[in-house]
Amino acid sequence: MAEQEMEVEDYSLKREKKKKRKRKSIDVKIEMVKENPEKIAPLVGYFPTGYDPHKNDNGDDVKVYRRGARLELVVKPKKSKVSFVGTNYSGEAATPITCQYALGVLDKETQTLKIVKIESNKIFRLEPNFAGKDEPLTTEDTYAKMRDLIDAFGTKKAKRKNEVRDRLNRKEDADIEKSTHKKVTELKVNPVATASDGSLARNIPHYDILAETPEKAYPLDRMISKQEMDILKNDLEGKLLNEERPSP
Repeated sequence: MAEQEMEVEDYSLKREKKKKRKRKSIDVKIEMVKENPEKIAPLVGYFPTGYDPHKNDNGDDVKVYRRGARLELVVKPKKSKVSFVGTNYSGEAATPITCQYALGVLDKETQTLKIVKIESNKIFRLEPNFAGKDEPLTTEDTYAKMRDLIDAFGTKKAKRKNEVRDRLNRKEDADIEKSTHKKVTELKVNPVATASDGSLARNIPHYDILAETPEKAYPLDRMISKQEMDILKNDLEGKLLNEERPSP
């Protein structure tokens, strides 16, 4: 039994040895590539969802948006509604970095390892962005999206226009509020008409609950203003005069 166990162990060791690849060591020359202010450094990104761009037969559209130190990397697989977006100023990239990143490319023919620093020393986390249904945007939503885009990647002139527009909107809102407040304070309120005998507003004319006669219970001068009373009197006098005139 012990001999069989030894044979099995030896066989397993032989299989492990067969699986191991023979690695050859080579002498390489390390070359540090200096940064060029006129060219953007390499961008490095990864897909936390496990998406493998090399397995996509249709290829990917890669776009980079830059404004100052702000960068946005967009990878969109062709014939797909999903795009992967990463930035160097939000999310994971906004956390403090305590190490330095670099990209190395080995040229086996020249035996040279070229090392270059990556852009902004940031690795882009490419999160999936699903295209939703076409929903109509309100004016406020459209303005907010345009403002965010200009703040991130707009020119100085466009940003100044945004600031001027915001100041004008704030001034206009303040003027409207001031004018409305002035009109409200200038309104003349009739204390008699707004007086209430109960907590509930009922659609009945003013009345005196302690009155002993109908005339005092519903006084006309409390229900009809003096101007309305004069108009009614004039109409009544005109009708009476027409009735007194003899017909031809």
